[in-house]
Amino acid sequence: MTDVEPDHEQQSPEHGGRTARVGAQLATAQVAGERALAWGVDRVRGVECGVEAYGRERRAGGALLAGGLAYRLFFWLLPLGLLVAAVLSFWQRSDEDGLDDAARSIGMGAAAAQSASEAIASSSSSRWYFLAAGVVFTAYFSLAVVRALRLAHALAWGVPFGRVRRPFAGMILFNGLAIGLMLASGATAWLRNEFGVWGLGVTLSMLAAYGAVALWVMWLLPHDEDVPLRALLPGAALVALGTEAIHVFVVLYLVPRLGRSSELYGSLGAATVILLWLYITARLIIAAAFLNATAWRRARPAATEAP
Repeated sequence: MTDVEPDHEQQSPEHGGRTARVGAQLATAQVAGERALAWGVDRVRGVECGVEAYGRERRAGGALLAGGLAYRLFFWLLPLGLLVAAVLSFWQRSDEDGLDDAARSIGMGAAAAQSASEAIASSSSSRWYFLAAGVVFTAYFSLAVVRALRLAHALAWGVPFGRVRRPFAGMILFNGLAIGLMLASGATAWLRNEFGVWGLGVTLSMLAAYGAVALWVMWLLPHDEDVPLRALLPGAALVALGTEAIHVFVVLYLVPRLGRSSELYGSLGAATVILLWLYITARLIIAAAFLNATAWRRARPAATEAP
C-alpha cells in the first residue's frame, strides 16, 4: 500500500491539470459565444427575436414537448414501416444493404420500413397480419401526433387547447403530407444525382415545397385568431431550411452510424438513431411555433402575453 499511494498522488496533479485545461477551454468558448450572441443581437435583425423565442420555449418546457412529439412520431413510424414493408413484401425481396440505401435516398422513415421488411420476410404467412396491424396502428398513432402538434402550438401561442374536431380528416392529412414529403425527398435525391449541378434548382424547389407545407399546417394548428398568414412565414422558413439541414445531417452523419449500430446492436441500435433524428425534427417544429408566436407578439406589443 505504501508503494502505490505515491504513484496515485503523482498522477492526480496531471489529471487535475487536464481537467483545468478543459474547463478553461469551455469557459473561453462560452465567453466567445456570449460575445458573438451580443454582437448578433445588436447588429443582425431578427437575432433578438430568436433569442427571446428560445427563452420562451425553454421556460415552457420545449425539450419535453419535443421529446413527447418525437415519442409519438416514433410510434407512428413503426406501424407505418410495417404497413409499407407488408405491401412491398408481396413482390419485393429483402435487400441486405437496403437499410443504408433507403435512409440515404429517402430518409430515416424509409429505413424503418426496410428494417421492418426483414422481420416480415422471415415469416411470409404473417404478411396479412402485419398489413392489418400497420393500418390500425398507423391511424391510431398519427392521431396522437396530431394532438401533440396541437398541444405544442397551443402552448406556444398561449391559446386554449381543444379537441380535434375532425380526427379522421386530421389522420388522413397528416399521413398524406408526411408520406408525400418522404417520397418527394427521395425524388429530389434521385434528381440531384442525375442532373448534377442542375440539381440545385430541384433543391430550391424542395425548400419552397417544405415552406409551403409548413405554412399551411401552421395555419391549421392553434394560433391567435387575428394572426394573418404572413405572420407564420418566419416559422415556415425555419422549418424549410431546418428540414434540408436535417436531411444533410442524416446523409452525412446518421446514415453511417445507422449501418454500424445495426451491425453492433441490431434493431435497438437502429431505433436509437431513428429516435435521434425524430427528436431533432421535433425540436425544429417546436422552435418554429415559438418563433412565430414571439415574432407576432413583438410586432403587436398590446397582444396578450403567453404564460
